[in-house]
Amino acid sequence: MYIRNLVSAICLLLISAISVGQQITIDGKFTNSPDPVIVATMPINGNQFSGAKVDIPLDTLTGDFKLSYKISKPGFVTLTNNWQQVRLYVQPGKSYHLQANMQDFSTLQITGAEQEGQVLLQQLGLSEDTRTDAARLDSVKTVTARIHTADAIAQEKKAAMEKLKVAGKISTGFYNAVNDAIDLYRVNLLSTNFFFEFRQREETPAAVKEFMQTYLPEWKKLYANFNTNHNWLHAAGYSSLLGRYASFQNIADSGRLIFARGNYALNGINQFRKSLKGSMLEYAWAEYMVMGIGQQLFEPEWIDNFAAFRKAFPASALTSKLQPYITKVVAYQEAARKKDPAIQLLPGYESMQSLSEVFAALKGQVTYIDLWATWCVPCRAELQYSIKLHDTLKTLGVQTVYISIDVENADKKWREMIQQLPLKGINLRTSNELHKDVSKVIPKFTGIPRYLILDKAGNVVEWDAKRPSDNLDLIRQLKTYLN
Repeated sequence: MYIRNLVSAICLLLISAISVGQQITIDGKFTNSPDPVIVATMPINGNQFSGAKVDIPLDTLTGDFKLSYKISKPGFVTLTNNWQQVRLYVQPGKSYHLQANMQDFSTLQITGAEQEGQVLLQQLGLSEDTRTDAARLDSVKTVTARIHTADAIAQEKKAAMEKLKVAGKISTGFYNAVNDAIDLYRVNLLSTNFFFEFRQREETPAAVKEFMQTYLPEWKKLYANFNTNHNWLHAAGYSSLLGRYASFQNIADSGRLIFARGNYALNGINQFRKSLKGSMLEYAWAEYMVMGIGQQLFEPEWIDNFAAFRKAFPASALTSKLQPYITKVVAYQEAARKKDPAIQLLPGYESMQSLSEVFAALKGQVTYIDLWATWCVPCRAELQYSIKLHDTLKTLGVQTVYISIDVENADKKWREMIQQLPLKGINLRTSNELHKDVSKVIPKFTGIPRYLILDKAGNVVEWDAKRPSDNLDLIRQLKTYLN
């Protein structure tokens, strides 16, 4: 009886340990990195969710880092540093060690659990960027040939995994998870190809008609089991699939791409709510919340949208990960009702008609200029780095200037946004004449965001400076003009 009770107690402890999760350890050395943080995207109950991010401090002198994190189920982890990515398949209780020179990422070495599989995973190219394999699809003309080519690409990747499985180098769980990721990659590859095929045809009615007859039926097949294929939630690349799925829905429903006014992420969620169900809707909805708010789209509608999400999924494990994003929205809206004295308008900017007038008004300090607009999503993504760097640049003696190229009827929105973000430093919005001068004077000006550096005399010393997201590289560049 004692032995039976003891065995039962041990079983209960094991079940409890599995249910609450076990630690994984990821450590190593990334040398020569200008980026002091590794961003790790962790699995939630084994599923992919870009909102589950953890910042891992990186010692920029030694390159050392370490993360211990509790997970309940195996899943994919993505580590990002200095624009480089490593993807690992991790299992509770296991350890993984990485080493690389971040100026030459081909030096990456991975040791630890199932290391041969981890190394192969990097080589399979299962990223959201399908351009390498897309060229093979573009080399054939018919939709049938493109499907066969995508099938062959997927099979090549699976064959490499099969060799490791047969050799006993990877577990069945690893093998199945990567195969699911390969299947999802195939869908992404074909869906991306079909999307751009449509874009090439969309201005020609006869070509669109042919697309609807030949490509669209095959595109529908790719998503036929979307609501029931829960393996896609585990697979690396799920978030990128959603954008193509939204485009597919537009084309399937109307025969054209619809670029609706307003917040595109909120529009996407409304679209998903009509077609997806259960956990597929839960994760798609949450992904688009993270994507929209993460790109500084802080519209007040997000607050009600989050309430609707919580009502639809009251027990969602994603809620706690979404809450910090909603907190940012609330803070942003509250900031609009306040006036921060650190947010300044350049005196007399309304009458300035040339950049030379602006530069003359900024003499006296090294100046970092950020050209942006309220409608520019990439600009708003970079602004989150600008905001974090403000105090550092101020301490160095660098003044930050934000030049908006918004038109006159966006003045109210611009004034609200500089308070809401907030953009501490000097702000101005271009007049029509100044806007024209910006396009004329800045070399190879093709769009925004764009960054300039002025020396203390108001002379341009960098017409295409480092971005705020370049972090330490930008600081080093600015320091060269401070002495």
